[in-house]
Amino acid sequence: MKKKEDQDKVKVGVFTGRFQPVHLGHVDNLVTASLSVHQMDILIYDLPLIFNNGPKRLSKKSNPFSYEERHMMLHSALLEYGMREDQFRIDSLKNYVAKLLKRNPETGSAGSLAYHIERHGLATYALEVAFKAAGHEVHVIEDYKARRDPENSKIRAVDVRNLLRDRGDWEVKVPTSARGIIRRHAFN
Repeated sequence: MKKKEDQDKVKVGVFTGRFQPVHLGHVDNLVTASLSVHQMDILIYDLPLIFNNGPKRLSKKSNPFSYEERHMMLHSALLEYGMREDQFRIDSLKNYVAKLLKRNPETGSAGSLAYHIERHGLATYALEVAFKAAGHEVHVIEDYKARRDPENSKIRAVDVRNLLRDRGDWEVKVPTSARGIIRRHAFN
């Protein structure tokens, strides 16, 4: 028999971001949000020109890390902070939406879907429309914002990139497991 809290969980939670780079705010949000779902699908924006704020978001300065680097940083950080491999999947937004629109069972097929994202911009609404078009019932879950560490909510990826550029104390803002990738990338 399933526990009551497991019955209350939504099957799939979705969290999207650029993760340029992964920082403690991302990880804190993901770990907290994962508590209310069975599976957390983390989608990396791989098409910044379509879903973000114009040419500035296309620059190498704003997007220094490749999809593969961001995937590795996310994967290692989630394991570092206690998530199990079976609790999350990481994919590109493009691949995930393609699977979703085909009603692929890998994305949870039609049914209930948690939508863990702060609603902002075109990307958020486009993704919600795609979920609904594929027959999913979409729930926006806000309670994950009660983060484990409120200080992490102040961290922004642009601040980490600026600290990297200025050789500031960026390491305290990112997971230990991601530091090697960031260091190799930033100082080469």
